[in-house]
Amino acid sequence: MKNPICTVEDIYNTPYWNTIHQENCLLQYQFDNAGEHSIYHPWNEISNLIIKKIDSLFECVFKLDLAPFGIENHVIPVINFNNDKFNWIFYQLDYENKISHIEGYLDGKGITIIPDDVEELLHFNHIDYHEESYTKDRKGKTFKIIKNEEAPILKQFTQQEADEFAANHDLKNGLEDLEDIEDPMKYFITFNEEDKVIPQDDVYDLLEIYDDFAGLKDYFGAVPKRNQNGFQVPLVNGRQMPFVGQYNDSIFTGYDIYCYIFYDKETRTVAIFQQMT
Repeated sequence: MKNPICTVEDIYNTPYWNTIHQENCLLQYQFDNAGEHSIYHPWNEISNLIIKKIDSLFECVFKLDLAPFGIENHVIPVINFNNDKFNWIFYQLDYENKISHIEGYLDGKGITIIPDDVEELLHFNHIDYHEESYTKDRKGKTFKIIKNEEAPILKQFTQQEADEFAANHDLKNGLEDLEDIEDPMKYFITFNEEDKVIPQDDVYDLLEIYDDFAGLKDYFGAVPKRNQNGFQVPLVNGRQMPFVGQYNDSIFTGYDIYCYIFYDKETRTVAIFQQMT
């Protein structure tokens, strides 16, 4: 059996801090006519692969330019899908940021190689994109990813700093600004002696502070805010891939589907995980 581009692993309730973003803040979508990211592209704009009826299997919801996040010359085409054969798609980009290889993946079932004609796969679609998608009405429009300045930044503490706070509620190294927070432990990102993230007691406690500022459908990042307890992350060449952001297709006039985007710039590999409730 052919090996997939990526493998996946379950992390369940564990917070996932492997991200392309420089700080763990609340990021949201802002739609306008002069944003960095353009909405809706048909297949021939995102790939040179000739695949019949591919627009009926996938729709490209947007192009995500990673330059605003510090990764120049990497523009990720973000594909939406809804097919029982897979809940992941993996694809690799060439140096023109076009898809050069693509495959579906479902843990336990393995990979789905996308054939030259996707007719057989269309029977597993929940959605006939060619007939029903409204996302194409957004063609030519754009959006930005903006930081919500009112929401606090999740702080990265060493385990020693976290222990100091727990012992006497007095943090060193300029972190005294957390003293006014009702429950500062919800803002902690702590590490052990090997610099491994120590999960908080409950990942939802850690992120619930953002619930007053953004719902799941308006949330982009910079850490995954999941709509289910179970969660998977992708690995490429055995390395966990950085989280880029998340979206709900409904904000692009599509469907109520949650998607989590990961990207490895060294191999130019995109992985998108889809959760539906």
